[in-house]
Amino acid sequence: MVVAMKRKQHTAKAKCKIRTGDQVVVTSGREKGRTGEVRRLLQRGNSLRVVITGVNMVAKHFRPSQDGPGRVEQIEAPIHISNVAHIDPGSDNVPTRIGYAVKDGVKTRIAKKSGKVIAMPTPVATAGKKQAAKAKPKGKDKQ
Repeated sequence: MVVAMKRKQHTAKAKCKIRTGDQVVVTSGREKGRTGEVRRLLQRGNSLRVVITGVNMVAKHFRPSQDGPGRVEQIEAPIHISNVAHIDPGSDNVPTRIGYAVKDGVKTRIAKKSGKVIAMPTPVATAGKKQAAKAKPKGKDKQ
């Protein structure tokens, strides 16, 4: 009897210099030239995708339910990370690469084109599934 063993998949976290809250410009595709703020980073295996506010809008159809009738909503679809570039803070909507430099013992991001420091974006507090699960009280006493 031959037993097939499942192969363990290696899912390493991909390196990414673009972060949530950064201002980016789309460099290729039908949305080329559009700018926006990164809302989410999605990783599936080694593929990284970003969701940008107001860019790559698609129609999502919702079925009728007891809560209400069916509807069609416009939502942002993810774009592959290779199709976006960071916006240079020294100029208007010009794409730039990102480098790092250590100043006074602090690692900072720097725009390669202008040499200006790119500020770290402020994290946006979102109540996701993980945070909602942490907020629930644990124990037998339910009200």
